[in-house]
Amino acid sequence: RPPSSLSFRVSRLFLPARARGLFLTCCATALDDIEIEYEAGARDREHARLYTARVDALQPLAADVMLLRLRLPEGEAIGYKAGQFINIILEDGERRAYSFSTAPRAAATIDLHVRLLPGGRFSTHVFNSMRAGDEIHFEGPLGYSSVADKDKPLILVAGSTGFAPVKSVLEYAFESGFKRQ
Repeated sequence: RPPSSLSFRVSRLFLPARARGLFLTCCATALDDIEIEYEAGARDREHARLYTARVDALQPLAADVMLLRLRLPEGEAIGYKAGQFINIILEDGERRAYSFSTAPRAAATIDLHVRLLPGGRFSTHVFNSMRAGDEIHFEGPLGYSSVADKDKPLILVAGSTGFAPVKSVLEYAFESGFKRQ
C-alpha cells in the first residue's frame, strides 16, 4: 500500500485496486522521490501457522538432492494447495523456503526436495547430520501458486529442485481428474 503522502499515476484499468489502497508498480509512476522498504515474505507470513514436526525419513534422490519427509504430531495435518511452500525456521530465526512435492492431501507427512548448496546452512545439515526423529520448526502454507484457466493447456516449467512444486501440481491434476492438455 502506498503511503498517503505519495502520489501515483495509475491507469484507469486498475482503479478498483487503487480504491482499495493498492497499486501495481509495473504501471504506476511516482511523481516525486520515494523510498520503498521490502521484507520478503512478510505478507505471506501474516496468515501462516507455525508447526513443529519430526524428520520421518531422509532419502537421497540424486547426489545433491534429498527427499526430506516430515511427520506432524499425532492428529495434526496441514492443508495446502498444489504449488505452495513452507519456510523452515532455523535456530536463529532465518528461514529457508521449500515447496511441497506431493499433491495436497490431509496427511500427517510432508515431502520436500532439498538440494545441497555449497555452504548452505540448512542443506548441509540435512545431508551431513540430520537424522530421523530430529525436530523441525516451520511456517506455512505460503505462496499463491495455483492451477487456473481450466480450459487452457497446463504448461509447467521447472529447473533445479523447482521440480517439487511442479510434481505437486501434476499429482493434483492427475488425482483430480483433469481432462485438459
